[in-house]
Amino acid sequence: MLKAGEDIMVGMLGGCPAAEYCRDGAALASVRARVGSTHAATSDRDGFPVHVRFIDFLLLAADLPAGFVPAPGDVIWRGGAPHLVSAIDGEPCWTWHTRQSKRVIRVHSKLISEKHPAAGGKT
Repeated sequence: MLKAGEDIMVGMLGGCPAAEYCRDGAALASVRARVGSTHAATSDRDGFPVHVRFIDFLLLAADLPAGFVPAPGDVIWRGGAPHLVSAIDGEPCWTWHTRQSKRVIRVHSKLISEKHPAAGGKT
């Protein structure tokens, strides 16, 4: 049953719009990306609770280079907007969305300005 669900997810990603996965300002791969979200709770330096909503991208692992691991600071360009791959409180910036087959990964990101240095902008 899990395999059937994973097959459906992979099939849906095949028809999703393309995005550009970049590291250090260079494009690594054109990936098919579906948008999701993750909510996280943390505390600021004064101890007050802070709620963060990440923009998640579901990506086909086959679209990325073999053995590739997303890292904080990478940028995903989708629809002309840059998204900074991010993590919070020492958690990983990505996880397997399909744990059985490891065909789909979920990457956490935050929308940033095109002027942000990670997006290639000058401050």
